[in-house]
Amino acid sequence: MRKVLLLLLLLSLTLPVASSEKINFLATVDLAVFDAIWEKHISIKSSFQVEDSSGISLKVPFNFLIDRSGGKEILFESGVQLMFYPWLKGPFILLSLAQVNAFIGPNRPEQSVSYLNEIAFGYSWEFYEPLVVQLSLLYRDPSNSYQREYEYINTLIPTFKKFRFVLDFGWKFFSKEKR
Repeated sequence: MRKVLLLLLLLSLTLPVASSEKINFLATVDLAVFDAIWEKHISIKSSFQVEDSSGISLKVPFNFLIDRSGGKEILFESGVQLMFYPWLKGPFILLSLAQVNAFIGPNRPEQSVSYLNEIAFGYSWEFYEPLVVQLSLLYRDPSNSYQREYEYINTLIPTFKKFRFVLDFGWKFFSKEKR
C-alpha cells in the first residue's frame, strides 16, 4: 500500500513539470568533497535535477560516503527529492520523498540497507545562464522517525552527522520550451 501511495505522489508531482512552459535539466556535483582534507571520510556526491518554470524541481542524488577512520565502510545514498522555490528563483526548500542508504563493498555490516529522510534550506544562484550554484544546510531525519537507522550508520561512520553544509555546482545541460 505504501508503494502505491508513493507512486501516486510521485506521479502527481511530475504533472506540473509536464504542463510547464520551460523545463531545465541539470547535473550537479557537491564541492564539499574538499572537507576530506580535515574529516575522516570522503563524500562524493552528484545529482540530476529536472526543474520547471513554476518553481518545482525533482532531484535524484547519488552519494558515496567512504569512511577512512578504520572500518573502511562505503555508504551509498540515493533517492528522490522535491525542491520548491517559493519565489521561483533564489531560496529553496528541499524534501526527500524517498531515500535509501546501502553499505556496499567488501566491508558490509550485518544491516546493510536503511532508510532516512532529509530536509534542506538553501539558495540557488545562476551564473552565465548554464552554470548554477546551490548552497544549502541539510538536516537528516528531522522527525526522528528513523532514529535507530541514523544511530547505526553514525556508529559505523562517525562523520555521518545530522547537519551538513552542501555546496552544489551545476550545469544546465538541456532546456526545453513549449510553444
